[in-house]
Amino acid sequence: MENFYPKLSESYFELNQPEKFTAQQQSAYRKLQSLFYQLAWRYQDHDELKFIDLQLLINQILKLPLTHFTKPLASKTNLSRQTSYTLSRLHEITKFVNEHYQADIGLVEIAAHCNISRVYLARFFKQHMGLTVGQYLNNVRAQHAYQELLTTKKTLSQLTLTNGFSGIRTMNRAFNNLYGQTASKLYRERKTAHD
Repeated sequence: MENFYPKLSESYFELNQPEKFTAQQQSAYRKLQSLFYQLAWRYQDHDELKFIDLQLLINQILKLPLTHFTKPLASKTNLSRQTSYTLSRLHEITKFVNEHYQADIGLVEIAAHCNISRVYLARFFKQHMGLTVGQYLNNVRAQHAYQELLTTKKTLSQLTLTNGFSGIRTMNRAFNNLYGQTASKLYRERKTAHD
């Protein structure tokens, strides 16, 4: 998101106290709930265009908090040191992953970059993000590979190599977890549509 909204690291989302929302924020919050509902339903569809619709919904979901619920981090006076540390550490980890997803990285390399042990990294990340570092890394790789799959004529092997996957099976698992279909299936569908 920082590519589209560079001030993200200087901001936070205030979404946890709906009773304090303005009328405009209440409307935006209801819209956000509706978009998540649409996302869940559209995800279950089986037509080949669903991922375009999902991406549109995700973009709308990302825009609403940025438009209606973003506040400067400096204005959050009750931000505890622990919360500040957690946000800073998560930002450092996710930024490194997003910048190096194409390389052969894992817990060891990420922990070394952050000057923490890999055991601490694994526990910290799972606790605060709700998924493992490996799952997050594969999600990032899958998102980039998916964009390339839609916009280039690379083979599955090329997509695997350029996005840091160890093999097509690993990429297929990541795609299936994130998009509900394997990369191989999406690749075949796209190839059939363009032939």
